[in-house]
Amino acid sequence: MAKAYSPESQRRRGCLENGQDATRAADMSTEFVPLQAKYPTTRAGDLNEIIQEMILLLHDEANRYSIPIRAELTPSLPKVTADRVQLQQVLMNLMLNGIEAMKDTAVN
Repeated sequence: MAKAYSPESQRRRGCLENGQDATRAADMSTEFVPLQAKYPTTRAGDLNEIIQEMILLLHDEANRYSIPIRAELTPSLPKVTADRVQLQQVLMNLMLNGIEAMKDTAVN
């Protein structure tokens, strides 16, 4: 039989998991910076796909502060020639800055 956790215990556990996810994402981006400087990788990619990946990655962080993430993507965008990891880092920084700016105004 599965052990039942109190709502407070579940919230604490969720916060801990969200914090661990954010830490993993930060560690990942920190590890990629030196590699990207040595070996930049430029290739054609789908910008919408990269945006959706970042939304999935940061969804829990935004939910933690009751901040919805909404994207209106244009499916007919041409492929972009860029370094995928650098685009991910830029989008992550923009999204985290937005979450940080909005977290004090979010309605819980």
